[in-house]
Amino acid sequence: QIELHPALAEMRWLQIMSNFIADGARTANIYLWTQEDWDFQEHIALLEQRLIDYDIDVLIVDPLYLFKPDGVNENDNTAMAAFCKRMNVLRVRCNLKLLVFVHHNSKDFMGGAGRSPMESSRGATSLPNWHDTVIAVTGINPAESLTLFPVPRNFGNRTPITVQLQNGLFVLLGLGDSLDVQIVQYVAEHQPVKFSQEIADALDVDKGTISRHLQRLHNQVIRTGDGWEVCADLE
Repeated sequence: QIELHPALAEMRWLQIMSNFIADGARTANIYLWTQEDWDFQEHIALLEQRLIDYDIDVLIVDPLYLFKPDGVNENDNTAMAAFCKRMNVLRVRCNLKLLVFVHHNSKDFMGGAGRSPMESSRGATSLPNWHDTVIAVTGINPAESLTLFPVPRNFGNRTPITVQLQNGLFVLLGLGDSLDVQIVQYVAEHQPVKFSQEIADALDVDKGTISRHLQRLHNQVIRTGDGWEVCADLE
């Protein structure tokens, strides 16, 4: 990150790469380009040439706001649409299989409970509308799990998923956000759970929140005559 120091971004990537295998066989084709004086108009042609020369399949731009041309207001739909069109030209010219922009969420993004992931990115709506898929990431809990909201373009909200990094690989913990996963796990281990207050006390969450989550977990947790139980196909 330029506002901190380019070396910090390199350190983060080296840590990520070290999670693969020690001899580097799976990281030999990963290239990190940090440029403190990056200027889009001046350097974009050089970037295109390097992508072609190294036969790059995937380009990850992180963060987007430091990559875009100076003077382009990220809140301006016309300007951001023109930027996206230029990046699509780069994608085609360089035969990229995947182009990824890392961008910030808006401050009022609340996942499935508020704005949709497609609406969650900061700035102009033309940016998320241009992408094939938007993945919105919420906060990390103490167990280092991530809640992801993957949404294909032109589709509404979809069920979030919670994953955890284990030995360098993301492992699916379950459908829903991290609290959903904890609720399902607790019910599975203690079923039948007679009262939602028991779940609230165990997870240190207020009863109202637990009740709302139980309602949307109807395809994973059901209320029987004995109490809350996980659906049979999840056991």
